[in-house]
Amino acid sequence: MVAATALALLLAVGCGSDDDSATGSSGEEEISIETGSLSKAAFIAKADAICTQTREEFEKEVEAAYVEEQKNPPKPTEVSPLVGFYETDFVDLYEEQIAKISALGAPQGDEQEIAAYLQGVQDGLTEAEENAEAFFGPFIERKGGFKGAAGIAKAYGLRVCA
Repeated sequence: MVAATALALLLAVGCGSDDDSATGSSGEEEISIETGSLSKAAFIAKADAICTQTREEFEKEVEAAYVEEQKNPPKPTEVSPLVGFYETDFVDLYEEQIAKISALGAPQGDEQEIAAYLQGVQDGLTEAEENAEAFFGPFIERKGGFKGAAGIAKAYGLRVCA
């Protein structure tokens, strides 16, 4: 179940910059992305590469936390390494992904779609911080999460980020 949860939580990245920008604003933190110089195909390739990097780091860190928890089971009054990972490192890892994708800049005319995707990820992270059980439950049930961000990514053409 841990492996399924871990694998379900993987997402994306991007690169570029210009003057135009778009925002997504359904959560507390508003995502802003500028127009970049990349074509859609180049953006997708770079974003999926960032998502691959995030996924690999996520898998490495969650596995290490799982192994640590198996070696040294926490006492009832202690936070388990796996729970600790989800409460701290998970959010940091995906906020870094958001920053990298934002730094790419969206292809001209695609700013709203990319901002909506990134906002969905950010909203999911906010939810994870506020109510981890409500956020991670859909992953365990294989129903997804991140406020529909994966669907937006898939519709746009992102594969690893979806």
